[in-house]
Amino acid sequence: MQSELLRQERRVATRKENKARKERLYGKPAKRKSSCGFCGETGHNRRHCDVMFNFVDDLERASQNYRKQFYERFVKGMGFAEGALLSLSADHWRAPSGWLEDWSGIGIVTAISWDKVNMGLTLNSWEYKSVLKVEVLVDGKTFTLENPFSALVEADTVAGKKGKIAELFARGSSWGARIDSILAPSENIPSEGWFNDGYTECWEWLAKKYTLGEVSSYLSPLIAQWHPSRRGRNAGKLNYRLSQYGYQRSK
Repeated sequence: MQSELLRQERRVATRKENKARKERLYGKPAKRKSSCGFCGETGHNRRHCDVMFNFVDDLERASQNYRKQFYERFVKGMGFAEGALLSLSADHWRAPSGWLEDWSGIGIVTAISWDKVNMGLTLNSWEYKSVLKVEVLVDGKTFTLENPFSALVEADTVAGKKGKIAELFARGSSWGARIDSILAPSENIPSEGWFNDGYTECWEWLAKKYTLGEVSSYLSPLIAQWHPSRRGRNAGKLNYRLSQYGYQRSK
């Protein structure tokens, strides 16, 4: 035990001597400047990154505006909520009972994952896409639909131009059940105040997990599309922040 302790002390002393010798010959090594894990700039970290704070704030404000539009156009405008009667169909669908092809049915909405209503519903990228789950009761059986809006998007798109409903969703895949139409609106839609106050936490989580370079190409266009300051006297300030995120509006 005593001999092992002596060997350890000699190793420590040798390391110190070698370090001192290198510093005499070459000088002390330069300290590395810290860099931000989000924006990549030196001199600060995520906790003090103004670009990250602005990015998260812009995402939250844009997403809240998206939710307002979703409520006006889809919930209040078409009566989409628990209790609505839907016309459904599917070309290919893996239902709980097995694979279905060329299926159609009528269902009543029993549950909606309202917390997933955000700008991610407009994305085609699966990595950042939000998935809105809708539970419907069809012939006494409960089915779960995921982002079932492709038929509504197609019906609301003319000559490549999106209508007010189509703006809210990505086109989606032909796989899975889809909502063809709302046959009867819900008589119990959520209140506007409750709906518009919900769900902003995901943007801070993304900013802490990923770098600006990893998410900007997906999320900055959503800010440009849905931010309430995209027009008006504050548009110039928003455009400046968008340029910091690496996004330039098309002219």
